[in-house]
Amino acid sequence: MVAASWAKLTGLLLTATMVSAALTYLQWRGRMRWSWIAAAGVAFVLAAAPYVIYVWQYGSPTPEMPAQIALLQDGARAAGWTDLPRKSFPLYLASFIVAFIADWMPVLGRAVRPITPCSQFPRRRSFARWPAPRCRCAGFGCGGKRHAMSYICDLFP
Repeated sequence: MVAASWAKLTGLLLTATMVSAALTYLQWRGRMRWSWIAAAGVAFVLAAAPYVIYVWQYGSPTPEMPAQIALLQDGARAAGWTDLPRKSFPLYLASFIVAFIADWMPVLGRAVRPITPCSQFPRRRSFARWPAPRCRCAGFGCGGKRHAMSYICDLFP
């Protein structure tokens, strides 16, 4: 939780939700140890500390920096959005859905590279893609080995 949240605020939101859901489930099933709540609380305080400082200093957990504002304004100018007239909300919503389905570009002003075996190689060998599935499989294997019947009983009370 700490590493994910220090990387991005979304990481804090997702991992804190997952951990709290897991702790709630354990409490509901009567398998919770109170030391786990203390450990999760300490981890949450460590994970949220940078964002508390941002709120204290800038008034927002994700402050708008001059470079970010300039990037968005330059991207809007390059895309030709600054000269367009304002739309009503229903018209904007309809045009957004059509644009999202038809030609969504994930980054302003960049063309999508064609997928070739050479362009896929760095993504396939990236650090983040390999440990997660292996940890998941190891967790399922260890959990299934130790408590195969108790998991079935937990899922179907």
